Amino acid sequence: MAVMLGAELGTCSDTLLATIKGSRQAIKTGLFHVTFNLLSIALGLALFYPFTALVKTISGGASVERTLANAHMLFNIFGVLIFIGTIPFFEKQLNRLLPDKIG
Repeated sequence: MAVMLGAELGTCSDTLLATIKGSRQAIKTGLFHVTFNLLSIALGLALFYPFTALVKTISGGASVERTLANAHMLFNIFGVLIFIGTIPFFEKQLNRLLPDKIG
């Protein structure tokens, strides 16, 4: 599951590469993706053992592949549920960092 957390961070590189020479909105999206994933991963590491126990309980005697798929799905669902209320805060901070109009 630790590898899954690393893969979550790895997906950010694609998003950031896609924002090169993009609009400010594209860059903000890439930065939000990185920030969201870093915070989710930090929380996932802080709660690694309880999360692992939950995944094992939910997965029962499933294969390693199925257990990992369950972990990935739960990790992403929990991340969204935990951080959905902070979207306005992040939007405000990104607009402050990268305003649409310079001047």
